[in-house]
Amino acid sequence: MWLKAVVITDPMLAHQVLSREAGLEKPHSRYKSPMDLLTSASHRSSLVTHDTNSALWRLVRKGIAPAFATNNIKKEFPRVVEIGQQLVRQLHACGPEAVVDMDLAAQRESLDVLGLVGFGVQFGATRSLLGGDKPGSALRALQNGMAEVQRHMGAQWRRWQVMRVFPDVRRGREELQRYQRVVEDLLAQLRARGPPVKDDTTIAAHLLRIVDPATGRGLPDELLAPEIGILYLAGVETSAHTVAFVLYLVSQHPEVEAKIAAELDGLGLLATARRPRPRLMAYEDLAQLRYLSCVIKEAMRLYPVVPMGTARQAPDTGMELGGYAIPPGAMLWVFFSAMFRSPHVWDAPDEFRPERWADVDAEFYIPAGSLPASAARPNTPEPAAQQTPSKGPVPNPEGWSADGDAPASCRPKRFIPFSSGARDCVGRSLATINYKVLLALLLGNFRFRLAEEMGGVEGVEASICMRATLQFRDGLKMHCLPCAA
Repeated sequence: MWLKAVVITDPMLAHQVLSREAGLEKPHSRYKSPMDLLTSASHRSSLVTHDTNSALWRLVRKGIAPAFATNNIKKEFPRVVEIGQQLVRQLHACGPEAVVDMDLAAQRESLDVLGLVGFGVQFGATRSLLGGDKPGSALRALQNGMAEVQRHMGAQWRRWQVMRVFPDVRRGREELQRYQRVVEDLLAQLRARGPPVKDDTTIAAHLLRIVDPATGRGLPDELLAPEIGILYLAGVETSAHTVAFVLYLVSQHPEVEAKIAAELDGLGLLATARRPRPRLMAYEDLAQLRYLSCVIKEAMRLYPVVPMGTARQAPDTGMELGGYAIPPGAMLWVFFSAMFRSPHVWDAPDEFRPERWADVDAEFYIPAGSLPASAARPNTPEPAAQQTPSKGPVPNPEGWSADGDAPASCRPKRFIPFSSGARDCVGRSLATINYKVLLALLLGNFRFRLAEEMGGVEGVEASICMRATLQFRDGLKMHCLPCAA
């Protein structure tokens, strides 16, 4: 109630605020307390909440970046496929009559991918879809902990010591501690293996190799725990909920489902009566899944897993933004869901139109009247026959920006689900491959239909909630109908 905030939905201004050149920090009041309460018992900052100018943030970001390099992710591709196939086998075993929580199933798959690629640990989450096993308990601890983070975001008085007299606050603290124990157990398991071997390219290995130049030693557990906690959280939550939202939307649009099936069939990745077992997916297939990629982007636009976006803090001297004077210390809130559904930015913003992404430049924003007539072009895609894909910046010899001084090469984006600038998502490459592979495998083997208990579209929409990430309150219950049947 004491916070001054400016909500930003204009892509030009968002680009200006999030750019490296702006050098604006994340506001402590929003990011520091709630998320750090979850990721470790020490409540230390993590990769998400460190100050950008801090030596520790630069050390960790630079240290783990090689784990997400293209060559490394490509090397791990067969593992991602195998884990996805394991889930497909589990769903076949359930049968079409069974009601399966596909959001939770996707979380299990993401947990196994993160376990192997991220930590070199076999969690075994896709060996079963039952909730009482150890992976299921860990996922439940994560979900409940995220719910408590959301409560803290709206009521930061919950962290005050005196408030623990209230049972609800005590229960919330216990939920945070359950997740912290999951993180501590994982860290102990990593430590027990000893120093990582030379060819270990997991995220954990890169973390453990980081040397603090001030001490000449590796990072202590109190600094490693929050990094592992945030990587675990981000690796499971974002990819899994994205998969669930795609399955929900595809189940309600048979014409989209048919186009995806045709694309997969053309690549030999669709199960049919004549080909009940699709061929093994290859890394090169990812670039050929063009329509599926459009569907995924459109789902992420309508239901961004981090809908509240990101924020920066105005400097102590204040600033000017878009012609307005911003008071010192005000929060500059780049609200993803509002930007992604703004009628000033998108044509028919509330409609599910995967075809809008057929334009290779669809993610970029070009405000009306900002370009010369020869360079101007609408934000909506042209008919396929008229498209002329651009491999570089839109021609603009004069340059343009919100204040007229940004070079043409700095093209603002209207679609930034992984954020932008220096604080963009370091794990984007792994997340993208994970959800694209899993969706190709799922939609290549099954047609998904909402279970009756979801209450149709109205029931699903009513169940969508915020627990620090956008998700379904009680999961996404569906029937998995084999394509080859």
